[in-house]
Amino acid sequence: MLRYGRGLWLLLFIIFFAIDLFSPASDYPRPTDAFYVNDYAEALMQGTRDTIIVEGEYLYDYSQDLDDGGAQVVVATFAVDDASEMADYDKTELYRAWKIGDDDMGVLIILYVRYDDALEDYELIGTDIEVGYRMEPYLTPTVLGTIVDDSLYNEDYNWLLDVAVAKMHNDILNEIYVDAYGDTAIAFDQDEYFDFLMDYDSPNYGQGTEEMDTWLYVVSPHVTGWDKFSMVLPYLFLFLFGGTMVLGNTGGGGSSGGMGLRRRR
Repeated sequence: MLRYGRGLWLLLFIIFFAIDLFSPASDYPRPTDAFYVNDYAEALMQGTRDTIIVEGEYLYDYSQDLDDGGAQVVVATFAVDDASEMADYDKTELYRAWKIGDDDMGVLIILYVRYDDALEDYELIGTDIEVGYRMEPYLTPTVLGTIVDDSLYNEDYNWLLDVAVAKMHNDILNEIYVDAYGDTAIAFDQDEYFDFLMDYDSPNYGQGTEEMDTWLYVVSPHVTGWDKFSMVLPYLFLFLFGGTMVLGNTGGGGSSGGMGLRRRR
């Protein structure tokens, strides 16, 4: 019986290994353990990171039992040398890989930044925003363009990247709360937010700068049951049969038609 059981596991391993081998490897990191903020460029202050995390978790919990519920707004930063490197990132592929939003009620905001030695601070090079299929009626390209222009590229806010990002994040949340769920908007006060940043004694909900540990990622809700099985199977095979091998990447897959926004400074 054990022999036949091992034979079945061997067959399953071969099938999943072949799928994994011939699937395209992702060039992008996994989401961080914070998920809602993925500050790989380390361009944001911890107060901004924690604000994005807390607001992201609240929106998701708030909308769970509502029509078009399970909304998630995720922010990522990547360091680039110039605007041409923005083409190295596919916002639709990353959105799908990170499985943002239940039933495609998700938003992915990507900020491309460069460190300015003279200013000793980060400057915004460009922006990508991807929205899921079910989020599209609430965040059209026109709406997103207005929000980005009024925040990231508005001289009233972009004197400090964190303030501009917080303004944009707040405005996107307002559109979702008002248009998708019939709630009220919350005004953004840049002076109050700046004071908050300067006085912030970080509870640190998560650094949001390093990708999620492999095993934490496997058990997270961001990986489907099929992907969980395909990721765990090789390790189970090693446990049963021993030996060593090199493991490839496993892919995700949400749904997004690529509608969104791209801006360059």
